[in-house]
Amino acid sequence: MEHTIKIDAAPPGTGQRSELTTYFVECYWPNVDEGRLEAVVEKLTTDDQADISWLSSILIPGDEIVLCVAIGPSEEAIRATARRAGLPAERVVSCVPVSLQRKDLR
Repeated sequence: MEHTIKIDAAPPGTGQRSELTTYFVECYWPNVDEGRLEAVVEKLTTDDQADISWLSSILIPGDEIVLCVAIGPSEEAIRATARRAGLPAERVVSCVPVSLQRKDLR
């Protein structure tokens, strides 16, 4: 099951409605550190060549892994944006985000 978001903004000149999917991105990235990841995240979030929103990135230094969540039109668009930014996206899969609500612990 894909999590698809319909937005009213149509791609320029098409007059059509866009559909965006949430993707989980796994990156094996030897020797990555927080500064290097921050520089790539800056490139990801300022890339205007694709209709993609990068929602979050998590660095797991002990495993040399970066995990990201993004919303975009296709797996190929996510991969292309990652490639331009220098993010080694080894696995890109559609996912279903589930919000966790904190219960009052009082």
